Amino acid sequence: MPEQALVRHILIKAPLPGSDGKVDPKALDAAQAKANDVLKQIKAGGDFGKLAQQYSEDPGSKDTQGLLGWLQRGRARPAMCPRAATASTSCASKTSRIRTLSRSTK
Repeated sequence: MPEQALVRHILIKAPLPGSDGKVDPKALDAAQAKANDVLKQIKAGGDFGKLAQQYSEDPGSKDTQGLLGWLQRGRARPAMCPRAATASTSCASKTSRIRTLSRSTK
């Protein structure tokens, strides 16, 4: 059976470009600060599920404490979490100006 991990995440969206094609730098900084604050709380022992419910902007997983489900090694986008199929790991990544905080447990 392929190696799998139960993956949860917290999605913090960055602002989209305006009609001029530019992203508001203050809004981008605010999104980054929010993501950094959530990550700091996680590293300090905060409850990942509760933080996902409070902060995640992913409507598909927010109400399930950030649960994405079981993923096989190689199925997760590496930019999202390069260690997605390792036991009891967490990671943070910044992809296309979207901050994703992920935790996986084998």
